[in-house]
Amino acid sequence: MKCVIPLVLLALVTLAETLVAPFPGVVGTRSGRMELANNIEFGFVSYRSKRSVGSWGPECTANGGREATISKPIIVWDVMSTLVYDPFFVDVPKFLGMENVNELYKVKDGDAWLSFERGECTEEELLDHFFLDRREWDGKGMVEMLNTEYRWLPGMEAMVRSLSEQGYEQHVLSNYPVWWKNIEEKLCISRYVKWSFVSCQEGVRKPDSRIYDIVQERLGVPPSSLILVDDSASNVKAALGNGWKGFVFEGSERLCADFGECGVQVDAE
Repeated sequence: MKCVIPLVLLALVTLAETLVAPFPGVVGTRSGRMELANNIEFGFVSYRSKRSVGSWGPECTANGGREATISKPIIVWDVMSTLVYDPFFVDVPKFLGMENVNELYKVKDGDAWLSFERGECTEEELLDHFFLDRREWDGKGMVEMLNTEYRWLPGMEAMVRSLSEQGYEQHVLSNYPVWWKNIEEKLCISRYVKWSFVSCQEGVRKPDSRIYDIVQERLGVPPSSLILVDDSASNVKAALGNGWKGFVFEGSERLCADFGECGVQVDAE
């Protein structure tokens, strides 16, 4: 009986220490809660689930997730109409002598473009099949025009630079063909954001759920540590369905406010 009492006391002390300590690897907790549009809570520790996280992690998985603490969210960027001006909607119709992009949609071969974005055909094949009627046209001239029009959207270079300087990990997740290399050559986006996931290299486009799985598996992080910024609501919705956070891009000023709501402070000119 004398041996049983100390053992019971030791067990009670151990239990108490477990209840007040954070989960292994959790950096710390914040008072209160923050919620995003998908109602996934973060920034605090919940003892209702062993997979809940504080300060963004970690939430390492059995298939080889990162062992180190994820102290900051990972920002995943769409490129066209999010970081970079997309000439397709205004400049391409103008180059072709059309009034607007709706006129272009009526005569363009949409399947050819999707194949090009998935890396299933070459630039030459895309230009040959760009129009449904297979007309002769100055495809090379359009490509040259696109290259002249690529530019940072207002405030976005300053924003990704600010995030980079603060140590945030940033990756591209873009539906785009091999022309992404032309964008990189002109704007040097890789100074701040890695061209990690481009549809022409992965063979999959957003919002296919497989591309989100590819990102998670290759980065080795839990979905709750990822934030997608994309101008397409359907792409963001798919990310939320995979357990990510996400914002529909509506300009740098609005994005600063969105980031601020989840504790990410950025500067944008």
